[in-house]
Amino acid sequence: MNITPPSNPYRQYLETSKAAKTKDDITPTETEDSSLEGIKNFACGLLGIDEPNNASAETQQASSEGDSLLYNAGQYVSAAASVASIISLFV
Repeated sequence: MNITPPSNPYRQYLETSKAAKTKDDITPTETEDSSLEGIKNFACGLLGIDEPNNASAETQQASSEGDSLLYNAGQYVSAAASVASIISLFV
């Protein structure tokens, strides 16, 4: 008699997900890097840190306008939070 165990769908899912996710598949793309730079610039503006400099001149020239807008937006949010906290002290 040959008895086989029943199939386990969870085990099959784990095996296929491990096979699908290798280190090469998870590497960030250029668009993800640029979005992370935008978030970094926004956070620097929000915290009052100097605007970060990009490593290469080509990258800096291509994304400097969008990054400076995000940096300025962070500064505006920081200023609005400061004004709101001062107003809340008087109310």
